[in-house]
Amino acid sequence: MGWEYGIQCIEEDGISKEQQARQLIEQLSQALVTLDLGDMVIEQVDDGLVITDPSYTDWPHVAQIQVEQADLAIESIAEGEVYIYCLFHRHDAPVRRMIDTIQTIISTEDQWIEL
Repeated sequence: MGWEYGIQCIEEDGISKEQQARQLIEQLSQALVTLDLGDMVIEQVDDGLVITDPSYTDWPHVAQIQVEQADLAIESIAEGEVYIYCLFHRHDAPVRRMIDTIQTIISTEDQWIEL
């Protein structure tokens, strides 16, 4: 359960969509750690980021942001295309700051899609 978004990367300058997605994950990681997120912890994993809040013992998962390959076509993302999947389990003020930061960072050519 939660709010799902996708970021479609546009291939440019000989850089593949997968490379761009991984670069964007790194950029997002650097930006998100500068936010005031209270007790939340941002962990870098192989395919992206996992954000948890240990003070919420019932459900500590706050968000996951990861590079994925679309199993099916989603909006303007073609089947098999690499994109960044964002899942937010909460929608409180710190999460809203995360979403605003992500939307500011992505280029105008990249697309923010509600899933």
